Amino acid sequence: MQRSALREMTCEQLLHLGMSQVVYLKSGMCDGEMLFILYSADGTPIVATDDVDVAIEAAADRGLNFVNLH
Repeated sequence: MQRSALREMTCEQLLHLGMSQVVYLKSGMCDGEMLFILYSADGTPIVATDDVDVAIEAAADRGLNFVNLH
């Protein structure tokens, strides 16, 4: 995408930029079990698993890229 195209995008278009390409992974406890949940950029859960490698593989199978959250 060219820089000029980004300047011409609407707020709505910018909001959805990368939505189908970026995911993040969070871990947490559920009923005493550690789960890894893969979320889309908008926070929608995609996969929940007890194996982090399964979550990473699910992202790779969908051609998705991870981003770091701090």
